[in-house]
Amino acid sequence: MKKVIYTKYNTHRKPQYQIKTCVIEENGARYVCKQALTEAACKHISNMEENYNRLTKHFNDIHEIEKAEQKESLCAVTYKIIDDSICFPFIQGVSLADSVDISNSEKETILERIDTLRNMIFPRTN
Repeated sequence: MKKVIYTKYNTHRKPQYQIKTCVIEENGARYVCKQALTEAACKHISNMEENYNRLTKHFNDIHEIEKAEQKESLCAVTYKIIDDSICFPFIQGVSLADSVDISNSEKETILERIDTLRNMIFPRTN
């Protein structure tokens, strides 16, 4: 049985970014679906698919995961298009943006963290 666990409406953004995000549980598995709330936001949803394809092409070492506990690695998750939504597996963890604590950290700590993340995304090759 399909059950909506959480829904967030982003109606205060510009019309081209107004989306609805739902966390859904079905048969013991959770996934996240993002759906455009305006006609203008449909492009934002399709951009998510295009950006995924660009990232996986550009970063050969980015691997797809269905379920994983990640400590400090970067990966792309698989997606599915369901009706007019893009859906991803629900992954428990911390996003890159949330991993930088700008409210309680010293400037040097923040800059070090950003540098670490940049190196994860754009590894230096010797």
